[in-house]
Amino acid sequence: MMLVQGISSDEDSQQQMASISYLFLTKAIERGPGQLNLVQNRLLLLENTNSVLRWTVSAALDLSRGILGSMAPTIARDTIYQMQISDLQTHPELLRVETFSAMKARFEAMILKKHFGPSHTLETLSKAGYEAHKKMLYYLHQHVVEEADVDF
Repeated sequence: MMLVQGISSDEDSQQQMASISYLFLTKAIERGPGQLNLVQNRLLLLENTNSVLRWTVSAALDLSRGILGSMAPTIARDTIYQMQISDLQTHPELLRVETFSAMKARFEAMILKKHFGPSHTLETLSKAGYEAHKKMLYYLHQHVVEEADVDF
């Protein structure tokens, strides 16, 4: 809520709030099935904080090293899209809500335009998004919970 309403204009603070929110939403989702409201909240968080959360995704996937370094923001943005696709594919009941059906339609249009490359489908992107969720959760758990470090 604070992120969407622009309580802070500092990108570091926004990244910190978005990353910690993602961590706790994802941990709660993993506690058991039937967490549809939490999945909705995670989808909205990913949608509304893509520009700041991509730095955490980049670190979680170690994108800043080597030849991919200059492409890291773009790859991280698309990874967040894949994470959203994964949530939408895993929870099709969300598509009854206009916001989420429009989100899926936007991703389908991007796939048709080959935004993600020539051979990607909803299924391949969903699998990639699922793996990205796991890597992001592991990274944030290590960083925030194990190391007690919230300085991103």
